[in-house]
Amino acid sequence: MIRRDAIALGVLVEVLAILVANFVSLPGAIMWVGVVFTLTTGLVGGLVAGRFTSGGWQTRAVHGLLTGLIGGLLFGVTLWLGMSYVIPRADYSALWGINYLLATYPIGIRQLSWLYTGNILMVPLILLSMALFAVEGYIAGGAAPRSNLSHEPPSNYP
Repeated sequence: MIRRDAIALGVLVEVLAILVANFVSLPGAIMWVGVVFTLTTGLVGGLVAGRFTSGGWQTRAVHGLLTGLIGGLLFGVTLWLGMSYVIPRADYSALWGINYLLATYPIGIRQLSWLYTGNILMVPLILLSMALFAVEGYIAGGAAPRSNLSHEPPSNYP
């Protein structure tokens, strides 16, 4: 059974991390540490979702996977909107660093020049974000310690 509250809590943690990564400016070398931490946000969301789910490791891993898919979608959309200047982005924030890497080191631009025209890059960017966060969430959710939380309150039997 899917616990939507556990998934929502994991997604909330990921959304807060994405907001911090978008709006907090970081100095110099710390920005690159922020980029790494931002790309591992799926681990934290999956861990939270798995921790608040009762059941075996498979159940916790599935909750982490679902949390990672939603968080990866939100991360990819936020990154794309920041790159397109639709939403404001702080200079030298973690998402600014990811944007910088994508803009200055385009992989395969000679072979795949059509990928970098218009809004075509949005689809693989969002899919890669979802895949990264889903894998991280699956691993962290499955590795999360078992929770004693359940839907039913404990009984008062002696």
